[in-house]
Amino acid sequence: VFVADGALWLWERARKLLAKLGLKAKQIHLVLDYYHAVEHLSQLLELKKFPEADRKSLLKKYRKLLLQGKIDEVLHFVESLAKHSKSKAVIREKNYFIKNKLKSG
Repeated sequence: VFVADGALWLWERARKLLAKLGLKAKQIHLVLDYYHAVEHLSQLLELKKFPEADRKSLLKKYRKLLLQGKIDEVLHFVESLAKHSKSKAVIREKNYFIKNKLKSG
């Protein structure tokens, strides 16, 4: 199991290191760490300018789903927030979850 913050260079480094160790793909589990996923979700909610009470409620709900491994539900929510957005920051946060989806479970 290799846990990282979602930085592409870390995933690449992990793959190379684990390959050098002779591990097969099915023996390797790349996992996005919870703290950074929540941090990015919180940033997205701030960018969308939710009132503080709503932001806290949504963050609580989706933190729980992350812990339960319900990544598809979180990703669907993130994509719905970013739909039709032209904000580079919002799109960046959406892409963070998309590129790290397979590493979240």
